[in-house]
Amino acid sequence: MSIIIGNNGLVKLSTATISNDASVTFDNTIITDAFQTYKVIGSNIVLASDDQRIQVTLSTDNGSSYSTSGYAQALHSGRSSDSDSTTTFRGAANKESLRISGTRFNSGADTGEKTNFEAMYHGLRNSAADKFCTYMSAFADDSGTVAMQMGISGTTNVTAAVNNIKFASSSGNLSSGTITIYGVRA
Repeated sequence: MSIIIGNNGLVKLSTATISNDASVTFDNTIITDAFQTYKVIGSNIVLASDDQRIQVTLSTDNGSSYSTSGYAQALHSGRSSDSDSTTTFRGAANKESLRISGTRFNSGADTGEKTNFEAMYHGLRNSAADKFCTYMSAFADDSGTVAMQMGISGTTNVTAAVNNIKFASSSGNLSSGTITIYGVRA
């Protein structure tokens, strides 16, 4: 399904249905020069291992290798059991991935502990600039408590054009759920 208003909107490129997979990748048949911005939606993702996070790594050689350092992030996180209903701000540099969930609270692995997210990836195909992501996620943490994380992440060490993006758990497989990628028409 495409949502296009005039020349603007989202163009659905691919949906991956997760079934005990080590990772979900979108390769150079999807990440092309047709779009500079991509929107990714993860729905009802259950991890195989408890107390883990969903993380993203980028590749400039269509998945032969992935950058595993130099990612930075700034985020707010919170959960429904926080007694004063506050959120926490965190920042970090030189991480191994772009983290979608699980910086302060990790995602759970029980059937009801699902992770949902929306992420916008900017400048993936630009070979003269850093890559950035804005995101928000809602999930059940490893104790079954409703948690959220929203923020920005990026990398300054991947300046070549990205043509592959990988979603994985920090440890163990992705058990179930879907991840859909859209091209954004500006």
